[in-house]
Amino acid sequence: MTTESPRATPAGRFLYPAAALLVVLYVNTFEIWGALVGALGGERAALVPYGALLAALGCVPWLVRGRGPVRPRPAAVAAAAALIAAGLLITDPAFPAKRIHVPQYLLLALVLRRALSDHVGGTALTGTAMLFTLLFGIHDEMLQGLHPHRTYGLRDMAVNGVSGAAGALLASGIGLWTGPAVPFRPDRRTGRRRRPWQAPSCSWCSS
Repeated sequence: MTTESPRATPAGRFLYPAAALLVVLYVNTFEIWGALVGALGGERAALVPYGALLAALGCVPWLVRGRGPVRPRPAAVAAAAALIAAGLLITDPAFPAKRIHVPQYLLLALVLRRALSDHVGGTALTGTAMLFTLLFGIHDEMLQGLHPHRTYGLRDMAVNGVSGAAGALLASGIGLWTGPAVPFRPDRRTGRRRRPWQAPSCSWCSS
């Protein structure tokens, strides 16, 4: 008599709610910014987004460590760097705090790429991570529009989208979470390919 060992639940499925919680946290950073301005002054506080961006990029060597040989894609890395610069430049200069959106949505793109990589691979993974991050970024701005003392802006949505694209391209360029060999991994029970917007269903595949 033999028993089939249970299949591991894809670890990425837990990162979808984590991404949603990150967006909620991002919406509520306005109060944190006010405290920083009070403690550091406006000029010093304006440097905080750059420090956060450097800290996020400084985590890249840790992310790729121990993952075996990495085949970097210089074009993707260069495009990511250009988009990071663009995100910083197109932010409304009257509100330097909004430059924090660049590291925030770069991080969100990495979280979503890891979640999606359980079922999506190749160029489709990079494109889907960009799309999902953009949708979260638009949702972020819409939530701000509901606040009586906040507003949403198309420029902010653009910054969120550009920064998310930068994160997705950076991950692609350094070979992080490449996903399955096919664009959409087939569902082993039905033989149908699972789309990224279809939630994973418990225990049929491994992480």
